[in-house]
Amino acid sequence: MIRYIAGLDWSGDPGDPSKNPEGNPLLVVCSCHVKVEDHFLLDDTLKRLRSQLRVSENYIFKHMRSAQSTRNMFMNAMIGCPVVIHVGIVDRRAWSLDYLKLTNSTERLLTALSEHFAQCNDAIVCGQRLLVDTNRAEKKFISSLTLALRKSNRRMDRGSFKNVVARPDHRTDAALVQVADMFAGHFNRSDRSGEMNLSPKIIVRHLN
Repeated sequence: MIRYIAGLDWSGDPGDPSKNPEGNPLLVVCSCHVKVEDHFLLDDTLKRLRSQLRVSENYIFKHMRSAQSTRNMFMNAMIGCPVVIHVGIVDRRAWSLDYLKLTNSTERLLTALSEHFAQCNDAIVCGQRLLVDTNRAEKKFISSLTLALRKSNRRMDRGSFKNVVARPDHRTDAALVQVADMFAGHFNRSDRSGEMNLSPKIIVRHLN
């Protein structure tokens, strides 16, 4: 039975950091988890926040497009919302030359996503539903992610997600993905990568 739904997004480039040494070296993965019966509370929270911000009811929360005041209000609103946020931070400067030579960007992203969910407890992974911020045209990526997660969870002797579904963040039913986007963007800054467990609902881990 599906009891939890998760939204997944990431911030940063899984490419070789040496090709852009002045750029941000972090790759941040974020998943937002909520019980199925509590999802409406998240929707209500975002609806109230849109009203407070005086934006349209279809306003999409995206970290990159948001003013800092909007980001602050968003983070505060999540504290009272029944969601759990898992954040995984990868410092790409730690990747070895051999690893970079043997993998491409997609493979490195899939590895980071697999390592991220490996740190999450069974209840929010095994047999549950995962919504990914990508469009339906990217079926190959969804298939690759599904397979990577199954392999990773099999090595841990546990089940994987029952459903892995594309859910672009501009859709009205993509609240979980929008939350993941906002938190991934928040932590994708070198001055914030050291923040750990700001709230019991926000779990931050360094993946390398």
